[in-house]
Amino acid sequence: MQKYLTILQKYSPPIFNAMIVVGVGIIFAPFQPLPPKLFMIILFFVYNLGCLLLNKNRDLGMAMVGAYWKENYNRVQQFFYIILYTLSFASIFFHVFFPFDLLLFNIVLLQVPSLFYGGMYFPNLLAGKMEIVTTKLP
Repeated sequence: MQKYLTILQKYSPPIFNAMIVVGVGIIFAPFQPLPPKLFMIILFFVYNLGCLLLNKNRDLGMAMVGAYWKENYNRVQQFFYIILYTLSFASIFFHVFFPFDLLLFNIVLLQVPSLFYGGMYFPNLLAGKMEIVTTKLP
């Protein structure tokens, strides 16, 4: 039986994924020639692409809360989602007026309204309403 995710379950996977990538990135950053911000963004993209190819795009963050994709979405749709998800992650590292202003813009004006409006994150909505569900109890 499919069960829809609670708000806590929806917020947790992106946070877990960011923590995993930043942790790995910090460990390997001294051994690569790219600027650290670019390295983290590329690493996040490669991490999600690996999840798409190896695990039907169920990343570790989703696994930690027992979440699954509601349907078998096609590869093009999933790849577009990964691009949008990576762009959202990149907002952590860049700013225009003050540190974390793009992240704040991303969270307050894109992610939270789309969670309340459509029940999913902005990249999920734009990629064709890719919905995540769970079979675990909240």
